[in-house]
Amino acid sequence: MKGEERSIDQELAVVTGCIEKVITPSLQYQHNKVGEWIKTIVENCMQELMQHKMQRKYIVHCTILQKSGAGLHTNTCCYWDNTSDGYFTHKTENKNMICVTTVYGLAL
Repeated sequence: MKGEERSIDQELAVVTGCIEKVITPSLQYQHNKVGEWIKTIVENCMQELMQHKMQRKYIVHCTILQKSGAGLHTNTCCYWDNTSDGYFTHKTENKNMICVTTVYGLAL
C-alpha cells in the first residue's frame, strides 16, 4: 500500500506541475485561448505520466471555468478494481478562473 501512495503522490506532483506551467496566478481568462490551454495541460500531463512507466492506462480530463459567480457541480462514478485503479482531482485557481483536472489511472 505504501508503494501505491508514493505512486499517487508522484502522479499528483506531475499533474500539479503541468497545470501550474499554464495557469499562472496572473493569467487572465481569454475565451479564445482556453482550448489551447486545456490541450496543453492534458497532453503534457499524459506525456509526463507515461514517462514514469507505471503499469497503468491513464485518462486525463481538464475543465477551465471563468470565475463569474456561477456554480459548477460535477460527479464521477466508476466501476473498477478499487485495489489497483483510482483517480484524483486537482483544482487550481486564480482570481480570474478555475482549472479542475481529473486523472484516472487503470491497471494494465
